[in-house]
Amino acid sequence: MMKSQFITSNVLLLILALCFSVSCRSLFSNNLDVTPGSEDFITCLRSHSNNFTSISQLIFTSANSSFLPIWQVAVNNARFNQPDTPKPSVIVTPVEESQIRTALLCTKKCGYEIRIRSGGHDFEGLSSTADVPFVMIDFTNMRSIDVDVANRSAWVQAGAALGQVYYSISQKTDTLYFPAGVCPSVGIGGYLGGGGYGNLMRKYGLGADNVVDVRFMDVNGDILDKNSMGEELFWAIRGGGASSFGIVLAWKLRLVPVPEKVTVFTVDKTLEEGLTEIFHKYQTVMPNIDRNLHIRIQMFGENVGNTTQKTIRMAFEGIYQGTIDTLIPLLEENFPELNVTREICEEVKMVQTSLLFGGFSTSTPTETLANRSAINTLNFKGKSDYIREPISIDGLKKIWEKIFENDGSDTFSCIKPHQGGMMSEFSETAILVFLNTLECFRPIFQTVDLANQPSYTQHQHNPLAQEIG
Repeated sequence: MMKSQFITSNVLLLILALCFSVSCRSLFSNNLDVTPGSEDFITCLRSHSNNFTSISQLIFTSANSSFLPIWQVAVNNARFNQPDTPKPSVIVTPVEESQIRTALLCTKKCGYEIRIRSGGHDFEGLSSTADVPFVMIDFTNMRSIDVDVANRSAWVQAGAALGQVYYSISQKTDTLYFPAGVCPSVGIGGYLGGGGYGNLMRKYGLGADNVVDVRFMDVNGDILDKNSMGEELFWAIRGGGASSFGIVLAWKLRLVPVPEKVTVFTVDKTLEEGLTEIFHKYQTVMPNIDRNLHIRIQMFGENVGNTTQKTIRMAFEGIYQGTIDTLIPLLEENFPELNVTREICEEVKMVQTSLLFGGFSTSTPTETLANRSAINTLNFKGKSDYIREPISIDGLKKIWEKIFENDGSDTFSCIKPHQGGMMSEFSETAILVFLNTLECFRPIFQTVDLANQPSYTQHQHNPLAQEIG
């Protein structure tokens, strides 16, 4: 538990900002394509690299034909993939830690800011764009995963996506898993730095609760682990936006036990089927029900059939760490209104649930999870909030009215994970999580005074923290 005396005005004072305005103009001569203003950075890399020929193949400026495709590949929000979107001066795609250190030191020396991209979801474009000159370190080439079944752990480099983690675990065992998010394309680096909710959180907590060690590079290029960084920094990077404090190179994850087979189901309800009352009860049932059960909701405003009459549809998507034979009596006793029947349930391996909640069928080959090319490119704005008390029937009806006001020009949907279970047992300061999940990425190595940061909160107050990576 984090003690209050740790949170002082001097906590995590991290060596000042990365971007000093230091001039490092020097003569430049090599065969690497450069753009005005980037040659100083390239020259610095040359002088600090043992094998510049090797690292030069991992550096891209706007003069390179590969620059734009490399930058675009992980910009999954089309709002930030425009011709006038500010782009990095240089993209570095390291293959080893020493190259990251060299890029970091040269970025400091040449007065650039820095952005770290692990290549998954970044709804606000904060890892790929900035209003000041910056260097982007892209972890696309650093995604190794080492699963240790005997010790129930896995070392995962920051560039890996959740789907790759799930697939790698499933190749070694069906009875261990990592309690992370439902989207296989989410990058592990940003996901754990933001806390990380998922389908197993009611039983095992957030993803960040199950981080047991880390390889972390500080502003001086030194690599720290949990012991050498101290408990304050280890506390802050799990949920507080790790790139606010340094560069996470790899996470060591605790793998948790799961049954060989779990049960999944999806049931749709509309207003005409009593949705308002069903959802109202859902809010009071779920916090206290068996923690082996998790039910998330996706909510949509839509028309009834081919008419102009509007309705609300909710998809109740459940996953139960047990069999159909034990799930059905549990729901009949606690939530019969949902009317979950044996016919709509399916017993599958845990890895198949990641396929299902990731938008695939459970019969899809599991190697699909490791395919990162399926990240959707949409034009959207994501917002999140937290509700501490159940919404009343009248309150729900007012929400429906607001949804019905939409003229169809915008698409509204809502994903509502629920807490309770283990999430209610954590202390107020167990880990650090930003209340606003879309603002957890700051320019790296800013000076931070946690005592004066009103946006910080405990993770049990924020079910939507956070699936950005």
